[in-house]
Amino acid sequence: MKLIYSFKHDRFARKVIRESANKYGNTNLNTPFGLVGSKSWFNALNESRIETHTIEGTISNYRVTGHNDYSQFDLLSEQGTTTWAPHGKEKYYREGNVIRIEYTPLRESEQMIHVWLLSNT
Repeated sequence: MKLIYSFKHDRFARKVIRESANKYGNTNLNTPFGLVGSKSWFNALNESRIETHTIEGTISNYRVTGHNDYSQFDLLSEQGTTTWAPHGKEKYYREGNVIRIEYTPLRESEQMIHVWLLSNT
């Protein structure tokens, strides 16, 4: 098992969240534990005060969407098929690879916390 993404180490994603909340007042990113990605939010996450979920499955249907600038993939799991955006190095998100995603639900989406590569093709 190889860790391929950690939100805690993704400075760019956390910066975008801060700027979006400050500039646009994006309330979907504010939680009872503070702004997503803030020190207080990570403290709550580490203390298990924030609900987390794990999903594991096989990557299928990797595609580039939008104006040919946004990647997505489907994850086939026991719960069905869900769609995700890859985080970290996209080379790990190949069709047929098996991954595990730990995430926390937000009001209108999910925030990936960790992604592990379990097997690759």
